[in-house]
Amino acid sequence: MLYKVVAEQLETFLARQEERERPVPPFVEREFRDYLTCGVLAARGFIRVHCDSCGHDRLVPFSCRRRGWCPSCGGRRMAETAAHLVDYVFPMVPVRQWVLSIPFALRYRLAYDSSLLSDILNIFIRVVFGQLRRRARDLLGLKFSQCGAVTFVQRCGDALNLAPHFHSLVINGVYAADENGQPEFHGLPPPEDADVVRVAALVAQRVESLLKRRSLGLGGDPDTAEAPGRDEPGLAAIYSASKAGLDLDWTEALQRYPIEFLNSTGFFCYHAACAISCLKTALASRSVNGCQNRYPTRIHGDVEAGLFLPIERDLQRLPI
Repeated sequence: MLYKVVAEQLETFLARQEERERPVPPFVEREFRDYLTCGVLAARGFIRVHCDSCGHDRLVPFSCRRRGWCPSCGGRRMAETAAHLVDYVFPMVPVRQWVLSIPFALRYRLAYDSSLLSDILNIFIRVVFGQLRRRARDLLGLKFSQCGAVTFVQRCGDALNLAPHFHSLVINGVYAADENGQPEFHGLPPPEDADVVRVAALVAQRVESLLKRRSLGLGGDPDTAEAPGRDEPGLAAIYSASKAGLDLDWTEALQRYPIEFLNSTGFFCYHAACAISCLKTALASRSVNGCQNRYPTRIHGDVEAGLFLPIERDLQRLPI
């Protein structure tokens, strides 16, 4: 469905942005066009694969290798990254996923301000590590310990709306030196609700202090705040449409959470409810034509989500 929408609406979308004097940046247009030619033999070329045993030939087309929204290239990169993390990065210890969603007021800026995005991620990881070390000290009596994590920055939500957020795979415990000076792993129990609230509130406080130091709060420099609109008006319009078109219904949020809780966490959404005993179990073996290939399994179960793209709004809501 995504391919059909892009193929049918791309030229209309690009022409309309030109008429509005808000042209789409060249790298965005390349992302669209390369996606449409991904896996097309006549457009990208191919290699011929021959089996000496059975004599069968197959033409394998070249992919676009883009990082935007090509499901094929994204899925392959996801599988390769998962295998690399399991084989060469993570030890055989429990891992917990920590997720931090950004308030709507910050999403527009974080879509283009990579420096601010990195600083907020640094705050997030430091707070999580500090919480793990504190619990290790209180529960296990460890005065000095080290943590580890790998974070993936996601730029969109389930509906392809602009929603920068972090998925961090954090070792569910700490390492401390044993009597021989060698690192020894110490597991920790799942965090309590109070631990999660404490982390979210501390992240909100430190991010607010960071924004004040950079004059990026509500009273910040309007010229700086409107930098993307001045430098890249087309990209700014896409960001704005993607963010504003799918904002959260705060009425529903306030029914689930009291306003005191939302204020205390700075409207940062945060959870750490998913954990596995060992990342090695997140990969499964599958045989395809006699060859062994490994694919990441679904930790959350076989849950399928539907995708609805409002064609009448063209392509403005895709997070770029």
